[in-house]
Amino acid sequence: MAEHHPLGDIEYLKENLLNSYPLGFPILKELIQNAEDAKASCLDYGWIKGISNAKHPLLKCPALFMLDNGEFTNENAESIRYILGGSSKPNQQDAIGKFGLGLKSVFHLCEAFFYIAPDITDCEYSTWDIFNPWAGAKNKDKYHEDWDNFCENDKELIKKSVNFIILEKQKEDYKEKEKWFILWIPLRQRSHQTIQGKEAGIPLHIKNGDNDFFGEIPPDFLGNNETKRQINILMTLLGTVNQIRYWEGDLNKFEIKLDENSERRSSLSALVHNQEHSIKGKIYDGGNALSFAGSEVITQIAEFANIVKRPELPEKFRRITPHNAIVFSQLSKDLSKNQSSLTLRTAVFLPIGEDYSIKCESKYSYYLTLHGYFFVDFARTGVLGWDGNNLNIDKKQVAKDDDRTLLQKEWNFYLYRVILSRILDNFNLFINEYKLPETEVSALCKALHSSKLFKEKSNREIICQEKQFVLRITSQGEEWKLLNRKRVLSLPETPKWDLFPKLKEKGESSEWLLTLSSAPNLRFTDFGCDKWDDSEIIEVLSNLSEEDVLKDSTAINFLISFLKEFCQNPVIPSAKIQESLIKLIKKGLSRLAWDSLSSDVRKSLKELVNLISSSDVIYINISEDIFKYFLKIEVGILFLPKKLFDHPSNNASQLNIEDATITLSTLNDWINQLNKEGKSYLRLESILKQILFLSKNHITNILSENPEWKCLIGEQYLQKIVVFYSYSEFLNFKIKSILFKNPDTNSIQDALIASLVKASNEIQPILVDKEIANLIKNIEPISPVVCDTSICKRILGAKEHPSLAEPENRKQLLTELLKEVN
Repeated sequence: MAEHHPLGDIEYLKENLLNSYPLGFPILKELIQNAEDAKASCLDYGWIKGISNAKHPLLKCPALFMLDNGEFTNENAESIRYILGGSSKPNQQDAIGKFGLGLKSVFHLCEAFFYIAPDITDCEYSTWDIFNPWAGAKNKDKYHEDWDNFCENDKELIKKSVNFIILEKQKEDYKEKEKWFILWIPLRQRSHQTIQGKEAGIPLHIKNGDNDFFGEIPPDFLGNNETKRQINILMTLLGTVNQIRYWEGDLNKFEIKLDENSERRSSLSALVHNQEHSIKGKIYDGGNALSFAGSEVITQIAEFANIVKRPELPEKFRRITPHNAIVFSQLSKDLSKNQSSLTLRTAVFLPIGEDYSIKCESKYSYYLTLHGYFFVDFARTGVLGWDGNNLNIDKKQVAKDDDRTLLQKEWNFYLYRVILSRILDNFNLFINEYKLPETEVSALCKALHSSKLFKEKSNREIICQEKQFVLRITSQGEEWKLLNRKRVLSLPETPKWDLFPKLKEKGESSEWLLTLSSAPNLRFTDFGCDKWDDSEIIEVLSNLSEEDVLKDSTAINFLISFLKEFCQNPVIPSAKIQESLIKLIKKGLSRLAWDSLSSDVRKSLKELVNLISSSDVIYINISEDIFKYFLKIEVGILFLPKKLFDHPSNNASQLNIEDATITLSTLNDWINQLNKEGKSYLRLESILKQILFLSKNHITNILSENPEWKCLIGEQYLQKIVVFYSYSEFLNFKIKSILFKNPDTNSIQDALIASLVKASNEIQPILVDKEIANLIKNIEPISPVVCDTSICKRILGAKEHPSLAEPENRKQLLTELLKEVN
């Protein structure tokens, strides 16, 4: 044993080594690791009350035993004896570190332990002994009574205590009599304290906390659900151990076993460089099953070749290989925690460092293990350069980093990049291997998407540098796809494909694909999807059945969401897209009966129209039949019926001169057509008047430049009928002084007009209502006037004055004129 002062070893264990290994499963993990390095296929561990008839006092108390069917070699017999570990891992590529520092983590549980293996011919060291860190020179322990003597009889008693496993329960696992190893760990009792008074400052125990002593029942961590869960996950990374059993006395509490058809990692010497080896299978725990899949590879690139040649790298590390593996695991419902999660963990053959978990909206829990042949810190607590905040590796120099450490961090940096670049391929492999349903894939993608791993831009750039994992939607359904880098366009939801044929066509294109904007796609570009071009939006709007879309509230709402997502504004910023949307609404409304539109459709139509700039929409009072004709007018403005859209009456918008001219020209043509057909055009009076007012900023120019358009409204006084007149006709009426503002009822003006008409049968006044009169009041040649005595005198005094009626009929006019004199 160690030929140096034991109290120094005890202090080292207390202050350094044990702080690196928390109590609980991490200790079991290290012990499983030793069985793996021994190439054991089966590991049994358990709790036992003790051996009452043993001579050694430590064997009488409750203990934890470990039994595996791995080989114990001459080299193992030597390396197990050292406090600081005797692992030859640097010289053995496939060894994690048998009997190294990890084994010494058992001092969380005990003050000393026993080990027994078969005899080895010509072995320099004993294959069975007590490892007692309190023993000093000549392997003598002066701090405890009777701890020095581990006799042959006690060895046999230990073997006999586990014979029920070797000989009775599982003979097939221990066929080779010369391949087994027993580790016996007496669980710490307060009675294991040092002899007091021998030397000042001597600690009573290696550990002395309230939780460091064990009673007469098995410690919970040996067989609780968390330990079972961790063993299940751990077995996915092992290469040889395929069965682990836990015992309490001679009662088998659980058995975790690898399915015989599973494939796990190979020995490094068996792997061909840059050629992936599949990892997949199932692990059974009673009725539960853990499914796993991934791959391993030795990735040889120039960066690694250059590092191993650098003089800063110690010779013992020059055989290191850039081995890496990615394993996805799905835990059964019983093994999952109360809240399902996705847990990301790093590993150097076995897990290392802290796990990172994130909620996963699934009925299962998942693990993503990223293994690399990384350089680790002294006590194997973490990967050199690991940044837990961003889940990546930082190769920058920090305090106390020497050249060797910097080189090791550089190795880790490049190896981690290789691992990240392989995640999506292995994710896809895992999904396909177990045919995960879309709901599970979506839950996994959402968890990955929101994790630190993916949110960190530098990670995401590497993960998605060559590949992307996207939910593709087509008319055939939804499917998650692993794709090379290509254009991906998003939709707010799945559309009614038959109503949007261009989307259906694009969804089935091989050049790019459609996805849902809500889908947690794993891509690098903008942390989302590519942007729609204006031309693509217009193409969608221009290739659909306007009538079918505008009578379906679901289709309208989809269109609203689609356009809102594109423009990301209350209104659409693109003039060309607005123009296409206006055309779509015009065509659709021209073919739909208002009564056929449900309240939901009307509500949705309002929201759709709200995407158009208010300056491009004008609401008018118009009947349905006239509106259908009106929509044929090819103007940039969108006329909409107030009745259909329940819009307030006031309208501050104005037509531009081009739209005003086109609209009035169309109305004039329609009026002339109706006149020619002998049909009444008076039903157009309301809409003509509205258009005149919407054109007031340009009315002078339009009417004067188009003097024959019948766009002015007047009433023939004698016939009491409304007639549409042209600018030229109003001009003539004004010259004849018979173009009057329509007077108020029973006014003086009304009396004058009545008496004027009575005085001469040739006078035919044209009355213009107040609104039209006010509209054209500034157009002097055609502005109507108030009929007063001066106008009457002008008419009667004109050179070509009208013929007067009989004196009796002129009497009333004379009376009205004399009133002014009086």
